[in-house]
Amino acid sequence: MPLLIRDADHLREILDIPFSAEQMAAIQAPTDRPSAIIAGAGSGKTTVMAARVVWLVGHEGVLPGSVLGLTFTNKAAAELAHRVRQALETLARDAGVPDLLERYGTPTVSTYHAYAGTLITEYGLLLGFEPDLRITTDASRFQRAFRAIASYPGPLAHTTTSMPDLVGQVLGLDGQMAEHLVTPDEVRACDAELRVDVERAVIETKKLKLHDDLDATTRRRDELVSLVERYRDAKAEAGVVDFSDQMERGARLAVECAEVSRSQRERFAVVLLDEYQDTSVAQRDMLQGLFSGEDGEGLGHCVTAVGDPCQGIYGWRGAAASNLTAFLEDFPADPQRAAQGSLFHLRVNRRSRAEILDVANRVAAPYYQVTEVVRPLVPAEGTEGGTVRAAVHETVVDEIGWLVDEVVAAHEGRDGEPTQWSEIAVLVRTRSEIPSLVASLRGRGVPVEVVGLAGLLSQPEVSDVVSALRVLADQTANAALLRLLTGPRWRIGPRDLALLGRRARMLVGGVHDVEAETLADELERAVRGTDPSEVVSLADAVDSPDDDRLRLPYSKEARERFAEISRLLRRLRRRASGSPADLLRQVVTALGIDVELASTPGSAAQVAQDNLARLQDVVADFVANDPSASLSAVLAYLDAEERFNDGLEVASPSDAHSVKLLTVHTAKGLEWDAVFVPFLTADVFPSPRSRPAWTSVAHALPHDLRGDGAELPVIEELSRAGDKDFRAAMRADAQMEEVRLGYVAFTRARRLLVTSASRWSRTRQAASDPSPFLETVATWLRGRGSEPELWTPAPEDDADNPLRGRSEAVAWPVMPDADELALRREAAALVRRFAAASPPVEPVGLPSVEPVETPAPPSVEPVETLDPAAAARFDVLDEEIERLLAEARRERAETVEVPLPPHLSATSLIALDKDPAAFARSLARPLPRPPAPSARFGTRFHAWVEAHFSQQSLIGDDELPGRDETDIVDELELAEVIRAFESGPMGDRVPYAIEEPFTLRLGGQLVNGRIDAVYRTPDGFEVVDWKTSRRATSDPLQLAVYRLAWAEKHGIALERVTAAFHYVRLGTTVRHDDLPDRAALEALVRPSVS
Repeated sequence: MPLLIRDADHLREILDIPFSAEQMAAIQAPTDRPSAIIAGAGSGKTTVMAARVVWLVGHEGVLPGSVLGLTFTNKAAAELAHRVRQALETLARDAGVPDLLERYGTPTVSTYHAYAGTLITEYGLLLGFEPDLRITTDASRFQRAFRAIASYPGPLAHTTTSMPDLVGQVLGLDGQMAEHLVTPDEVRACDAELRVDVERAVIETKKLKLHDDLDATTRRRDELVSLVERYRDAKAEAGVVDFSDQMERGARLAVECAEVSRSQRERFAVVLLDEYQDTSVAQRDMLQGLFSGEDGEGLGHCVTAVGDPCQGIYGWRGAAASNLTAFLEDFPADPQRAAQGSLFHLRVNRRSRAEILDVANRVAAPYYQVTEVVRPLVPAEGTEGGTVRAAVHETVVDEIGWLVDEVVAAHEGRDGEPTQWSEIAVLVRTRSEIPSLVASLRGRGVPVEVVGLAGLLSQPEVSDVVSALRVLADQTANAALLRLLTGPRWRIGPRDLALLGRRARMLVGGVHDVEAETLADELERAVRGTDPSEVVSLADAVDSPDDDRLRLPYSKEARERFAEISRLLRRLRRRASGSPADLLRQVVTALGIDVELASTPGSAAQVAQDNLARLQDVVADFVANDPSASLSAVLAYLDAEERFNDGLEVASPSDAHSVKLLTVHTAKGLEWDAVFVPFLTADVFPSPRSRPAWTSVAHALPHDLRGDGAELPVIEELSRAGDKDFRAAMRADAQMEEVRLGYVAFTRARRLLVTSASRWSRTRQAASDPSPFLETVATWLRGRGSEPELWTPAPEDDADNPLRGRSEAVAWPVMPDADELALRREAAALVRRFAAASPPVEPVGLPSVEPVETPAPPSVEPVETLDPAAAARFDVLDEEIERLLAEARRERAETVEVPLPPHLSATSLIALDKDPAAFARSLARPLPRPPAPSARFGTRFHAWVEAHFSQQSLIGDDELPGRDETDIVDELELAEVIRAFESGPMGDRVPYAIEEPFTLRLGGQLVNGRIDAVYRTPDGFEVVDWKTSRRATSDPLQLAVYRLAWAEKHGIALERVTAAFHYVRLGTTVRHDDLPDRAALEALVRPSVS
């Protein structure tokens, strides 16, 4: 690599970023040792990481393709990859090397889990791991664990009898054992040793309740371990793994297989680890095994860990915040090159105003006192002018009302500059008050979306669709049908529902002609128990609301709507035997939800559309994993998801023009101009709960077995005092994570931070005190000569909660908003008038008929000009309709455009050139390759050639040379070909390179392959491809690709590279001098083939 960056100033000039001295120190970190960068909130971490890659490539000569970046989420990986590529492209333009990335490769950026999956795919067979195992979904995990536990043949004398709780405990213990690389036998041995310690303590002192609890806990854990083993057997039988299994296997490959770590270090000269404080023990062990090691075997590899221990808030899900603070101990430097690794700090916060940052530092002060690595943040110059506010209200209802007023005030800019809705966030510690917040905000006309809230299946638009699916799968799904009947589409009232229930009873023989005295009596009668063999079905009643013998007094509207529902369900049932994914789309269309949401303005409708899209993706993924899955199987999967996993994750667009409402954990990594943090009471935030103690919780792994056990509290002695100290240490550990969580919440704000609490919640009998976090804010305000704008004093000790016992009336069925209903009816009238005035459209594909004379359509009143916002919405609808019509035209077309795959092999390129139509058919309807046992003899021949010249390489299954050669049919022919090669002209000619991999970009298309051999010639090089066929008929196009790939990969003029086929059996080498150049090869690759 040539020198492309002279010095630090040149880097600043290229990227047009005025990096500070502390940022440049991290960017220019030495490459001969590991480095840790403690990057505080808002300190420009991602920008520094991207700039470090540019510096290493441009100044240190590191190849871009030898850089590996790992982070946690797909979104973070995509952002980091985009930043790195954008910075490298800027460097390429500045240095006059436009093909820098094409020539030297692009950095690999991935998530930690995806990288572990890649290791398993490439090397899993070394430890007997199947490389093509599927990642199981959460709901599938619960279903599989449920079945494994239910079929367990042994006794369970100590575990809980609640199946949902038992499933959660088994999955929790299984995940911990995998994350900490602990075997079932190790858990049993640890518990057996603990029981011996308990017996010894009883003898030496006296028996305590603690001793009984410890003994019972270890025995429960023994039974849970047996259930974990059964669950793991079920996963193995189904060919699936979960994320913890994936990390465990990746760590074992890294630790136990030296060739894996060696190959990864050779491939990646530089490794960047993002958000390292959130890594688990298994992830640490995997990375340590790959990119560190003994002297001369990985020690001192150029690994840079980046993160902020002060934002380590995921300990409850297995993250070890100590990983970052101990990084330089886990990844030591090579003493021959450096005494120790390098530690850098990014302390200047460029996000938050100075006042907000000062408050956040005070909240995090308890953590700063116990760590030597992390330092308080400092504000950037000229960032004064932030606003911090605090208030304590009497009740949570008062607090929510005040918060909504302040959100509106922030948007309108009453006390300063106006703030866009999308730049306002409300962060909560728990979800209990989210529904009330949403209702209050929407009641004031504030657009709001809930981000990352578990509960997709409880969203109204999703519940309607799933209810329809239940009715299609089960004629007796009365609750689901009742939701549809009373929903916004049909709005059947209580009187007609009671009559429909009566009709349903009549259909199964429970006829009662005596009229009930009241509506309540009629409804109660409708749902009263019946003969189990004669199940009441509201769907049957909808199909047959009455008969000639007894005509029930339904309203006219109800009869019309019953008939409409019956027709709709009959039409959908005819399609219920097909793909559930297709049926789901048809249900959405039949219910009219797609049109309803598309025609509804506001962010709420957009969120609802995204929720439906998420549901469709979930069902499509489920069907993709099990193509034979029925509708009942999909519904069972959704039931398991709702019961065990809080109902999937709500999908909400992050760029919608709306206030964001989310938990503090979900907010990590995000930022807004104005942030509201309500419900800051001592019993909510910080949470008073500690993590489960392994001494009393059987599904918690003992600390002695955990990889981070040295950082966790220890029970020093089996006594009351020892147990008390241990539990206090556990609470203190959990409280320290709450402190870090408070720091994360406050540092999300740029210029406005509003904190609040209330004395009375809805459910607690006693009043609540303000949170220590809120007390810190109040103390900070008073220190600046200010006061919280409201601070309700604590009530008397015997005061009653004013919210307890309060009831609120709710109307049912829910009536739509009067103004909105009037607008919808006006729109419907316009559509009817337009439809009546439009000329009839001749159906596509039907023979034309003579038109029938019809009266002239009524005149249509001119429609008022649309306002710009409405016109924009209709433009979007026009675009979507045009796309749908284009899709329909493509489906009817006789010629189908087939896009080329992103990667082609040289063999595929030849097939494309030889017969484009046949190649297109193979892409459109791919078929598995027929078994070719002789292909393995071709692979063995190539392997023999590598060994013959002592140039063996480590390659993947999909890159095996000789896979397409089927000319050698048995061992005898293989021996014959080997003898022919040894005695031929190539037998003693040592190649310059063998099995050389390449990636060639042709007209935007990537072509991958391996060159069998490359030889030096007086004028340059010659690429050679071995052929074991009996006739010299190979297509020279393959040589043209190899020739161009070698020339461009090594920066050699194309004229200096020749190419030849060596036919081993014939003992002849055929050279081709008229091979096509790049322009001719690019002409072969078109955007699509027909």
